[in-house]
Amino acid sequence: MDHLDPFVSLKDVAEGHSVTLTVIVLTYNHERFVEEALESVLAQRCDFEWEVIVADDASTDLTRAIVHRFARGHAVIKVLPPEPNLGMQNNFRRALVAARGTFVALLEGDDYWSDPDKLKLQVAALQRDSRIPAVGHLTSVQVVDESGLRIESTASFNHDFRGLTWLMLGDVLKGNFPHASSLVFRREWLSTTPAWFDDLVAADSMICALLARNGPLQVIPIRMSVYRKNSGSTWTPRPHLERKLESLRCIQALARHSDIPSRVLAPALGKANITVAALAAELGNRKMAASHLASAVYVAPGWTTRWLIDYIRRRRSYGEEE
Repeated sequence: MDHLDPFVSLKDVAEGHSVTLTVIVLTYNHERFVEEALESVLAQRCDFEWEVIVADDASTDLTRAIVHRFARGHAVIKVLPPEPNLGMQNNFRRALVAARGTFVALLEGDDYWSDPDKLKLQVAALQRDSRIPAVGHLTSVQVVDESGLRIESTASFNHDFRGLTWLMLGDVLKGNFPHASSLVFRREWLSTTPAWFDDLVAADSMICALLARNGPLQVIPIRMSVYRKNSGSTWTPRPHLERKLESLRCIQALARHSDIPSRVLAPALGKANITVAALAAELGNRKMAASHLASAVYVAPGWTTRWLIDYIRRRRSYGEEE
């Protein structure tokens, strides 16, 4: 029977019984992609009780109409009531607060899952070991053109942790974290997000960092989701330097609002500053490059010195080869 009323209030959700898994789907102007996203969710072979919560952030296109069509035909899908545009982080927070699952999976409306056993594998891993805060996996990257047509790609979102099955907090802070579309985590360890998230453009790394404070993240070495780079997103169109500055700002915010030891934070801050300095130098912005190099030396003198020595050796080696 059709699910006639796709709307659900936060009060109704909060008073409902708990389920094993909540899938949170975040949408904003995803009319070209959200159907594929929701189809990939409904294709999951789940052998446990679950729910799908769609939080649309006041889309101005047909996204919400498409979501409602899916919800009317599938009782597992619940659509949060319309709100004024909240911004990505506030929209995620209201969905997280509404979740009833022991575990939570994330998916943005322009991404999709490529393996129907993804959720079953990850929930099983979390149920086997209560010490694991989250399970991720490898994620393919797919590029689309302005019309939304796929440009096939076999790249991985983050190739740096291929071959690794565990990611420590230090790994995450240095940029080695699973993409949001690959995450399933314990809701008891991230039942809401801190207020300082609100100013972040992209919080994937910080979600992983908060979870990794409780223990290492497990990585399943299989590609089971697709991260879609599209020009309408809030992240992809930004220049490379701007994205790296935002990544640095994320780590700085975490440093201000957490008690993470400096021995873990310092190398991450050093690496982030060095990355910004190198990009700024390539663009001819010597003042910015010098400023961030100085910051790297200040926050992580030992790590930065070792990095510089290694960098000089590599440059010399390249020169000798030429």
